[in-house]
Amino acid sequence: MVKFMKINLPKKIKLEYAKKKIERIFNLNFKNYKKYLKLLTKIDYIDLYNLHYLVTKNKRIKVIEFGSGFSTFVLSDALEINKIDFFLKTKLKKNINFFLDKDKKTLFKIDNYFTVESLENSKKFFNIQKKILSNNKIKNVKLSMNKCKKVSVNEISAFKYDKKDILNSDFIYIDGPGIHDLPNFNYKSSINPVHIDLLEIEFNLNPGTIVVVDGLPASVRFFQKKLLRKWKYFYLNNGNQTVMLLDEKSYGPLNTALLNYYEN
Repeated sequence: MVKFMKINLPKKIKLEYAKKKIERIFNLNFKNYKKYLKLLTKIDYIDLYNLHYLVTKNKRIKVIEFGSGFSTFVLSDALEINKIDFFLKTKLKKNINFFLDKDKKTLFKIDNYFTVESLENSKKFFNIQKKILSNNKIKNVKLSMNKCKKVSVNEISAFKYDKKDILNSDFIYIDGPGIHDLPNFNYKSSINPVHIDLLEIEFNLNPGTIVVVDGLPASVRFFQKKLLRKWKYFYLNNGNQTVMLLDEKSYGPLNTALLNYYEN
């Protein structure tokens, strides 16, 4: 059994460099993105650069995104690069039929491979994102409207996406929802809620899965206390991004093949 030990992390870079890289991605894939600056959230170029780097350099196959935004288009571009690299350059090309189940449409038992599944809590942002995806003919993003609700976990105030199915992926990005999008929460006076969806799907995740949390320090501390499997933690952009690696032995032959693919 192979143990997944390696993760490629981006080095600290200057803002000007990150901005140049991200704007190139937007100009290639996202027409007139600047007009959406006031409608979507502020662009954090270093965070977006780090996301793109983590997905491409760690050869991810499927992304789940909690909370859509400019990150959606960066993740879409990264997976399109990975898709081309996999089918044109991979050393597994001779044995591709073993890993690719065309009937079930899975790759290494991951469905909807090389796509982003983005869950959005805000109706306003959902409509904006849907329009942008349609106008730019971006086909590798599945955007779904998914309201959040307040729950209690051992008397801890938390929130979760209401109609979430068990989602299969090897990269999870947690960027929302923000407290201002939650029902019965006041940004100025409410306590910090914590994100519980990762706890619910933790034991469904394959060894080698990467999770990135954007901000949300209360959620990160909650994960560190409540997650039960073996996670490694890394911190980027002055601690603004937390990278988590599920560092455990392989589940079996297909998981081993996937881990070997990442490392090779």
